Amino acid sequence: MFVIILAPYAGGLGGEISQLESDLIAVFVWVLSVFVANYMHQRSIRGPFETILRKKSTI
Repeated sequence: MFVIILAPYAGGLGGEISQLESDLIAVFVWVLSVFVANYMHQRSIRGPFETILRKKSTI
């Protein structure tokens, strides 16, 4: 999310926003990740790293 929003070759906002705005973006990304994790937990959807670890442990 940070690359999409801040990187010069993507969203390009990194050099154009203030410290407060970048802090608000960080909090927004964190809150969004918490909501996504909660949604996935409620529906028993495994995340990508959990899937990789489970496949690796069975090998």
